[in-house]
Amino acid sequence: MSDTHRVYITIEKAMKQLCPIEPKGNIARMLNTLAGMVSGIVLGKSCQLPNRAQKVPDHAKTDSRIK
Repeated sequence: MSDTHRVYITIEKAMKQLCPIEPKGNIARMLNTLAGMVSGIVLGKSCQLPNRAQKVPDHAKTDSRIK
């Protein structure tokens, strides 16, 4: 098993522990996507936070979301 897959599985298991019930359907799909994004950030050791923060649908200022 590659490091990438190992990190992804570890992050996915940790996220599933936070759920009160077993995620199914769209929730499971979104959890997989989130685990993939987090593992990419962890393995890449960096992230373009300002670019991500601009796309969040929120009324807070971009600088607040980056922090």
